[in-house]
Amino acid sequence: MCPVSCVASRALLGAAQGKPLHEVAKPEPLTVRMINSVMKKCEVKPRFHETFGPTDGYPGEFGYRQKVLLLFQSLDGVDVCLFCMYVQEYGKDCPAPNTNVVYLSYLDSVKYFRPEIPSALGPAVSLRTFVYHQLLIAYVEFTRNMGFEQMYIWACPPMQVRRSAHGARFGNGRGGLSA
Repeated sequence: MCPVSCVASRALLGAAQGKPLHEVAKPEPLTVRMINSVMKKCEVKPRFHETFGPTDGYPGEFGYRQKVLLLFQSLDGVDVCLFCMYVQEYGKDCPAPNTNVVYLSYLDSVKYFRPEIPSALGPAVSLRTFVYHQLLIAYVEFTRNMGFEQMYIWACPPMQVRRSAHGARFGNGRGGLSA
């Protein structure tokens, strides 16, 4: 069963394409799973103190909760992982400067999402992109509701050969190595 928002989105897309609702493809079932939620500590390295001089009162460690969120889609009866997000949540009990701060440290996805169609937002935004953006927006809203005040997104510069949480893959996201 497709939720009301899915039907509305398909109706808009159908109208834009001049197709009746029953001819517009609907996505296979999606499931979001939190596969990891553990408390960890980030230790301040001695080099930090050497570099920045006396840091009286600066904590020696910061406690945080690491979470790993995955999006799965049931494709031909098999749950396939399409999207992965690692976050570190430093709560209200964590000392400054990490009090109520979230670090989004890793995002990854593969291009297996079905159907491969534009979203109701238009041809420039695929349904896949729309779904991934909605996951990020929902997580940001969740953290705001939980009392977090800041979020940082870590980004590394692109590399010639990239490895991911989804294993090695070709440039098209379907396995092997990307170049």
